[in-house]
Amino acid sequence: SSENEFAKLHSLWILNTEIGLDEGQLMTALNDASPNIRESVLLLAEPNLATSPELLKACLDHLTDVNNRVRMQAALSLATLPQEKFSEIRLQLLTNIQTLNPDDDWNIAAITLAAGDQSAELLVSLLNNNTQSPPVNLLNSFALSAAKTKAGLQSVLSALANSSISVSTKQDILHQLSSGMVSANGKSVEPFISALEKSNELGLITELATLRSKLGLSPSSQFLKLSREALNKVLDKSLADSMRIQQLATIELLPYKEKANVLFSCLNSAEPLKLQENALRQLATYNEKEIGQKIVGMWNELSPQTRRYASDLLLYIELHHDALLTGLENGTINIGEMNFDLERRRTLLWWTDNEDTKRRAAKLFSDSGVTNRQEAIDKMKPALTLKGSTENGANVFETICANCHVYGTRGKEVGPALTEIARKSRETNLHDILDPNAAVDPKYINHRLETKTGAVHIGIVAAETDQQITIKKMGGETVTITKADVKAFRSLGTSLMMEGLENSMTHQDMADLLAYLQNGIQ
Repeated sequence: SSENEFAKLHSLWILNTEIGLDEGQLMTALNDASPNIRESVLLLAEPNLATSPELLKACLDHLTDVNNRVRMQAALSLATLPQEKFSEIRLQLLTNIQTLNPDDDWNIAAITLAAGDQSAELLVSLLNNNTQSPPVNLLNSFALSAAKTKAGLQSVLSALANSSISVSTKQDILHQLSSGMVSANGKSVEPFISALEKSNELGLITELATLRSKLGLSPSSQFLKLSREALNKVLDKSLADSMRIQQLATIELLPYKEKANVLFSCLNSAEPLKLQENALRQLATYNEKEIGQKIVGMWNELSPQTRRYASDLLLYIELHHDALLTGLENGTINIGEMNFDLERRRTLLWWTDNEDTKRRAAKLFSDSGVTNRQEAIDKMKPALTLKGSTENGANVFETICANCHVYGTRGKEVGPALTEIARKSRETNLHDILDPNAAVDPKYINHRLETKTGAVHIGIVAAETDQQITIKKMGGETVTITKADVKAFRSLGTSLMMEGLENSMTHQDMADLLAYLQNGIQ
């Protein structure tokens, strides 16, 4: 009866351990005003749930508790019930879980755990109930679990064919079934798939084609017909972007040779960003050497966001290492564009069995870092031995750096802000100033955009949508161009920060600048 929550909590646990709390005491504690007490008492009540109808009902009632942690614990406590006992409470469970907060993923996971082998039965019941709309992520969670048995897979597919839920929700459920499926006899499941395919819904047929593939079944005639029609629609700019992306998903299971030209056409920087990204994802699934070669060949024409995905494809698929290294060696890809941190460098230097790859990579960079301009760095090294003036360094910064960088209250924000630069050593700062292209964040790569009227804008891509591109130039000026007005748009492959700054600086100037960068903001 203490007002102290912790005293009450400790008392309940001690009493339960020493003498055991009876049903009445547990019921009283389950109605406590404190959610922390209610949550803990659900744990204490677990051994009695199977034998006490009253406690079991209280546990079920707490599935709709106002507190999300109590709701989750109620589901976890129900997971301790034997499956035969769980069957007895299925109807009340169904009633309560349909009121779940769809954003409460932990609670949904706990209920799925409690459902265990009966996930398929619960999902079928929810699909057959036309009066309520349970959270889609609950349906998906049950589907992922239900797919582990052939009977579960069949019963859910059968229920989907007759359910009135939306096509998009059916697609989501089918996707989860494909993801969760362990193994099944494809021929025994095929009639249930065929029944769903009669809908002629593009999205459903596409998801069912994936399921067919995982079951070792041949693609349906509907899918092959729709896929080949989709090849002509993916690049149709008169269609909505969402429709084009759906058409792209439809051709996913077509042979590479049939769709290669379409996929590479999707990488054009004028295409919707999501279309570019999804085309690259499809290309990454094929063991074709020409993919890497073609991506390197069109590197400068790729949009900045697409180059990020493309760089991962070239780096993490060993088949494409030759194309990547060739692009780096001949300058098609600037080494700084690959964001070669330690892990990415070692992918080529260490974590491959190809000795030729290791040898070629070692000529470009070492395990300790990337250096393009060692000669310039060596010539400026005497600056490291000189004492610098912070005051003079501020003037050097204003003259050379402030047009693109913010440091304290000085400068314009075009390149990265230098807030943390004081933490770096003088040697590191010297290297970064003189060799700006050794490691460039891809978002600071310089681009050249030419409009149809002949205007040329050079700078970094500050923003890009499917409709327009915003270029930020040196000095901070920004210009936004509608993509329909763009004649040419390409990466220049280098950082906006130019090489050769040492030509306008003496050793003392560099010493002063380094002193300012380390001590200028107190």
